[in-house]
Amino acid sequence: QLSFHVQSSGDLFWGGGTYLLTIQPDNDADSGGTVTLRSPLSGSFTYVYNPSSGEWVGEDDGHSLLGMLTRDWIRQCRGVPDF
Repeated sequence: QLSFHVQSSGDLFWGGGTYLLTIQPDNDADSGGTVTLRSPLSGSFTYVYNPSSGEWVGEDDGHSLLGMLTRDWIRQCRGVPDF
């Protein structure tokens, strides 16, 4: 389980919050298990590994885990961040 807290310094669109990423391995080596993301902006989603695309995709609608994190960070930073 991995969690990270985003604290607003005034530059964020909202007041911050905690992201929680939970990995639950599966006994079946081909499935990869599940990953659950709890986001203060987007809510909670469960992802399964898609071996054909090599991505973790939403169990309900097939959206990408990486895409969800990217959208959240763009919303957090009021646009594309300047790192």
